[in-house]
Formats: sequence, C-alpha cells, structure tokens
Amino acid sequence: MMHCFGSAAADEMPLAGLEIPSDSAIRLLVIVTDDDFLETGQRIWCDVSLQEAVDSCREQRRATYLKTEAIRAGSPALLRGGRSIAGGPRRVICFVCNAQRQILSFCVGVPSTRQLLTLSEDADELAVSLTLSETAGLDTQPDKAAENATRLANMVRDRATQRVTRHYRPLLAKIDPSLNIEASANLIADALASDIKERFLFDSPIESERWISAQQHAEARRYWCDTMLIGIVGKNIDEIWPQLAASVWGAAPWHRSEKVQHFATDCSETLQQKSLVCELDLTKSYVHAESIVGLVQKRLDAPETKREAAIATALEKAQAKGCDLCELAVLLRELKQPPIKLRSPKTQTIRWVIMDKPDSEPKLIPQGAENRLIDVLTSLKP
Repeated sequence: MMHCFGSAAADEMPLAGLEIPSDSAIRLLVIVTDDDFLETGQRIWCDVSLQEAVDSCREQRRATYLKTEAIRAGSPALLRGGRSIAGGPRRVICFVCNAQRQILSFCVGVPSTRQLLTLSEDADELAVSLTLSETAGLDTQPDKAAENATRLANMVRDRATQRVTRHYRPLLAKIDPSLNIEASANLIADALASDIKERFLFDSPIESERWISAQQHAEARRYWCDTMLIGIVGKNIDEIWPQLAASVWGAAPWHRSEKVQHFATDCSETLQQKSLVCELDLTKSYVHAESIVGLVQKRLDAPETKREAAIATALEKAQAKGCDLCELAVLLRELKQPPIKLRSPKTQTIRWVIMDKPDSEPKLIPQGAENRLIDVLTSLKP
C-alpha cells in the first residue's frame, strides 16, 4: 500500500474493497519536517521510512486508518541562491490527530512500525473520551470544555507515570494545559538533559549535531514527548506545531502563516504604485538560516551619529517596511523572483532589499554599506 507525502496534504489511499471509516475512526498523521517550506511538490526527506511504517502499521492493525499530511517548515532554497540544504542531520516531528485536527499523540523523529502502532493505540484511547464529550456537547460549554481538557491531561499524566524515567516523574504534576509550550519545556529542560546524558552520554544537547541526529529516531525524546503531551493533548495541531517545532529545533520553523501571507500581499500591492524598501529583521533565528550566523545587528531606531541619523531619515522617507526572513521568502515567491543569496563567505549579510517594481531585480544592500544604501534610497521614485 503506497502513500505519497509529496503534496502539502497527501491523504492515504484506502485498500481495495475497504470502506472508508467515519470521522471518529480516522486518524490524521501530520508530519512536520525541515524540508523547504516553499517546495510543496516534492517528497519529504523521510518519505520512504514513513511509508514503510504506515503500511506495516495498517497491515498489523486493521482498525487503523491513517491519513497523512506533510507540513514543510525548513529553510527555502530561494534565499540560498537556489542551493538546497547541504547535508547534516535532518528534523521531523509526527503528530497523530483526530479528524477535527486535535492532537492525540506525537513523537519527535521517524517512528518505527512498533512506535507508530503505540502512537495509534494511545490516540484511540484518548479519542474515545473526546468523542463522548462532543456527543454530550461538553466541548462547546466553556466551563465543561476546561474540565474536559483537564480530564484528558490527567489521563495522559496517569499513563506517563507508568512510562517515563525518574528524571521526569516528579515534574508530571506541574505540566498542565494552561501552560504554554515554552513554559512546559523549560520545566522539564533539566530532566531532558539528565535523560540524554544517561542514555546517550551527552554533556549538553544544545546545538549538538550528534543530538540533532539522534532525534531522527523516535526513541530519543520518547519520555520528553510523553511528558509534554499532558499540556497539548486535545489542542488544535495548526496552533501547536509551530511552537513545538521551535522548542524542539531551537529555532523558529518557516511557516506561511496568515501574518506572513498578509505581508507579501501588502508589499505586492505597494510595488504596483511605488518602490519597496524592506529592512530585514535578522534577530529572529530560523532553522537552517545561514544568513544570521554570527551577525550582531545594530538598531537604527536610536541613532547615535549624524551618519546614523541620515540613514534613519532616509529609511523613514522611503517608508521602509520591517521584514523577517520568512516574510521575505514568501514575498519573493509571490513576485516569482529568482533565488537570491543573503550571505556568502566573501560578502556581508544582506540587511536591505530594495525593488523598483514587481519584476525588477532586487537591490541587495549588505550590513555596513550604509553609504550605498543612502544613494539607492535617494534615487528611488516617489
């Protein structure tokens, strides 16, 4: 049985002669990877392994009906001169949700057949409770909805008590649905550090390529996931995955959110009337974003010298728009611009991107080239 993770939401095809189950029996397997977030037509990097696990899971557990959906959240080749991610360990997080996109279980890494079976069984157990609540209308009553969320969290907490190691056990009672992901992750950060030091002999997981590689296997963060699930079970996957990915990956995922799309649309309309000046905010760290490595950015909103004051004045007159890397990537894709390079070993990091019209080649002004910036801004059409 074949599955394709090539499109943004690729559903599993049913076996011949098998009736498609009701929504209550459908489980959605959402795979978040660090593949190029703009290239939705290509297969994700772990496609083969996941297909094998899903196929085998379906054969061994006939009641399991998994639909698959891939969410790409990695650095775009569009900002690397067209070059794809160069080697190194890759990242993936898998969520099992119900048909209403509520999270029932999850793992960091590519699950084996056995692990996917466990995730599916765990999901079914919690789905029964959610279905009963929906049938009784409890999910639409504010007080009852909060009570139901607490009940789900308690079910996951009780189960985790039997599974997690001693490092996490004392912290289970502190995790609850009222905490955001960052707060929950901070609560169990020391437990995770002790866990991986004991099992993988790491002194520190931070920015360790070996640790990133280990997390390709679902076993590496298994106890961390069992603990974190207490706080996110029953919540909508679309609200949770960007926050969770940022926590696990240590950098923001690339995400074509409503805010990002609005920025691209607004800039496209601006270019129909006048020139566009984008000042890149390079303080936000995105996964695999080479352009921000080692950059110390000096803010220009509080100029200290006449030169800085002149730059700030020129940018204000040009109505420069603040822009992060994700917004820039989506804008360039909307305008059908060719790939650009924001950094190379011989050049400084690009700080300003200026366009005269939608199809014009962007002018890339690096950090430190303020004189050139002023010259370009002065020459712009009003």
